[in-house]
Amino acid sequence: MNHVRIQWHKPVREKPISSGFKWLLSGLWQDVAASRRLIRRHGDAIPHINGAIMLPVAIAAALEGRPWIWHLNDTTVPRFLAHFVKFLVRAGHGKPVAASRSVVEYYDLPDSSDIAYPPASIPEDAPVRGGEVRRIGVMANISPGKGIEDVIEAFAIVWKKRNELKLVIGGRILENKRWYYESLKQQSRDLGIESAVIFDGFVENPVRWMEEIDLFMFSSHFEAAPVALIEALASGLPIVSGEIPPTREILGGCGVLTPLGDAEAMAGEVLRLIGDNAARAELSAKARKRAGEVFSLEAISRKYCEIYSGLKKGKK
Repeated sequence: MNHVRIQWHKPVREKPISSGFKWLLSGLWQDVAASRRLIRRHGDAIPHINGAIMLPVAIAAALEGRPWIWHLNDTTVPRFLAHFVKFLVRAGHGKPVAASRSVVEYYDLPDSSDIAYPPASIPEDAPVRGGEVRRIGVMANISPGKGIEDVIEAFAIVWKKRNELKLVIGGRILENKRWYYESLKQQSRDLGIESAVIFDGFVENPVRWMEEIDLFMFSSHFEAAPVALIEALASGLPIVSGEIPPTREILGGCGVLTPLGDAEAMAGEVLRLIGDNAARAELSAKARKRAGEVFSLEAISRKYCEIYSGLKKGKK
């Protein structure tokens, strides 16, 4: 068996940088210098760079002539930075690894780029979800762009016909975006469903949280590889999601997609599934199967072993 030793480091600047512009002028190169020292210290170790924000490490590895793995998992970085990432990838001698096909397209990476999805723990005892629906869930940081207002609007339509249901919203309430949380509370009041909408706050254990959910809704407007959807698949939840390329990719036909922002369409699919136990059970079984084959810790570990082995043999 091959063994991999992993050490985590975060370059520390010698002086604090007060703004992004100053960082570009001086802090960037301080971080590059710190990263070069770390790379030299660890001999033939392969730097594994996580996210475009770790650009200084990629520059340092290139300057040191060291092969690297750059895991790109964000599609919200500024375009100029995405172009610089593409330049380093094409000029370097390392290997980009994308969190999804959408990430490949965002950074204009080679079509042959490896994809390693975020992994999920697969609960062994997750039931097939074909029984009564009481709690509908959505999990996301309470932040604009996550489309929670679309879910609330769709749920209000559902609730008019099934007022025994609850909508449970799990996710961290960000203090710098608390106005968005307050707007969602106000929306619930305006729609007359305040008593049926529960804000659970930060979800420390998604697996346990999803055990209490019967059907999952998702309507984020932008994602790279939506972890909440992967965890919902792993829990065997029937899923109704707004359609964007990453949600279509992650679900792989194992959930129901509706036009993004179309509350009527989303509500219609939710009501259809609530009334069809067999359809929910079928989606649940397909979700578990896909999660086990594509997103399990074992599947993603095998993928990274292949990537590292290929890099050590001089492949790109």
